[in-house]
Amino acid sequence: MKRRGFTLLELLIVLGIISIIMLLGSTVYSSVQKRSRDTKRKGDLNIIRSSLELYRTNFSYYPTSLAENDFSTNYLKTTPTDPTPLQGYSYTTTTCDSGLRCDYTLGTKLELSNAATCLAGCGNVSCNFCLGPNGEK
Repeated sequence: MKRRGFTLLELLIVLGIISIIMLLGSTVYSSVQKRSRDTKRKGDLNIIRSSLELYRTNFSYYPTSLAENDFSTNYLKTTPTDPTPLQGYSYTTTTCDSGLRCDYTLGTKLELSNAATCLAGCGNVSCNFCLGPNGEK
């Protein structure tokens, strides 16, 4: 009499192979999600930077904050938000000798970056990627 079906060993081997494939797939998927969120963060900061430069062209200085009424309504219709709810973008300005705000730093924390902190700093927010008027800081 011939038995039909699989042995316990064959089932365990198949389950082991499926588990390894699922583990590799979830690791790759997680990495792709992090890379996607980092790309959105960099794109958002570039959008804000472009708006800040337009503002400076018109007023010869940068706004006090991204929520400043004239800036937020005329130059940045909707302020981009970080894809992670607990994290945000930082914006700090530097005042020059003339008393006007002549420099700024936009910062965020990237998930796939090994950098410790930005050289320019991000105020009271922990960040490892910063932009300024002339590009990365």
